[in-house]
Amino acid sequence: MNLLALAEADLAFTLEDSVNGFGRSMTYTTADGLSTINLVGQFIRRGLGVSMTTGMTIKGDFASVSFRVSTFQTLLPGKEPEKGGKIGVTDIAGEALVYVIPADSKDADKTLGVYTLTNLKRS
Repeated sequence: MNLLALAEADLAFTLEDSVNGFGRSMTYTTADGLSTINLVGQFIRRGLGVSMTTGMTIKGDFASVSFRVSTFQTLLPGKEPEKGGKIGVTDIAGEALVYVIPADSKDADKTLGVYTLTNLKRS
């Protein structure tokens, strides 16, 4: 198995395995609302965000998500997560939550094969 195949197998386990890994079902909707895809990845909900201009903490309902670049690009060829796009999840109480992707949130680590979106604000 080559290094890329091994990394993809590791990501499949750590990000997309909902039984033994961190996998959590979510949806991604493009900013124009024309495309929605189902993803599985890591989702973290928290009560503080960080201002990218001042570095100060901001109180609110924020989230961070991570998912595989390869899965995203397979489902939406030629696209990347975009400002104004939305991530939808269901919390443990069954409440549907929607978070909006801000302009400064995307970190695409294509070496590792992971998109990490931070400071998503609940809409």
